[in-house]
Parts: sequence; C-alpha cells; structure tokens
Amino acid sequence: MALGVLHSLKRPHHSQPKQPLHTAAAAVPQRRFDCIGRLRKRFEFVCVQRRGLRCCTASLIFIAKKCRNCEQGRVGFTTPKKIGPAHVRNRIKRRLRHLASYYQETFVGYDVVILALPQAVQRSFVQLHQDFQRALQLMLLRRQRQTAQKGQRRRV
Repeated sequence: MALGVLHSLKRPHHSQPKQPLHTAAAAVPQRRFDCIGRLRKRFEFVCVQRRGLRCCTASLIFIAKKCRNCEQGRVGFTTPKKIGPAHVRNRIKRRLRHLASYYQETFVGYDVVILALPQAVQRSFVQLHQDFQRALQLMLLRRQRQTAQKGQRRRV
C-alpha cells in the first residue's frame, strides 16, 4: 500500500507531447562550426601561431595562416589562464564562437587562431563585437597587401 501512495505522489509528466528531434532542430538556424571547421589539436595552433599573420585590437589578437589543403576555413580559440577562472574563460570562448559563426565565410582558405586578452573580460558583448570586426578588417587589409606585394615581386 505504501508503494501506491509513493507512486501517486510523483509529479505528473508534462501534458504537451515532445516534438521529434528532427523538427525541433530544423526550427533553429544552424550557425555553428563543423568539427572540420575548428582547430582542435595543439600542433595546429602552434603552426598557425608561428607562421601566421597577426592583427591586434584592445581585447583580441587574430593570427591567420593560409591553409593549402582545406577548402573551408578553420578557426581556433585560445583563452589563457591569465584571463580568469574556467567559467570566465568559457564565457569569452562562447562569445567568440558566436561572433565567428557570423563571419564564417571570411575564414575560407585560412586557419585562424583568435586569442583573447585579459581586457576581453571587462568588455561588453557590443565592445567585443567591435574589436572582432576591427581585427577582422585589419586581417583582410593585411592579406590584400601581402597578395599585392607578391604579385609585384613576380612581375619584376
């Protein structure tokens, strides 16, 4: 008898039926990077950081290196321990992933490491977005200059 009483005390299940996963996922636009589109291994980060082109803003450093074998760009995020505890570093990485998802097509053909500086913690999302856009503009300008300089060297 006691079991029947305990069973009746359980909360009832939700009255609304759950949607199938495929229809619920279709409603949300997918803007996340694939597994292929992310730098994950340490040697990939080190290779980009050694040979890449650097662009700095107040709270971010972009390091970009041309990728020979990839048709889509790859992006990696670095948040050093100097920024703060793990939950703070993870918040900064989530913000950067969100921003990078909107500019995914500009990374095509390049491996990019986005390094967050300690000033990124005090920046609001809007300010971080402005820094992201500024670093991206600097990176694009420097890439254009490099390709223009290479073209002039070949002509001579």
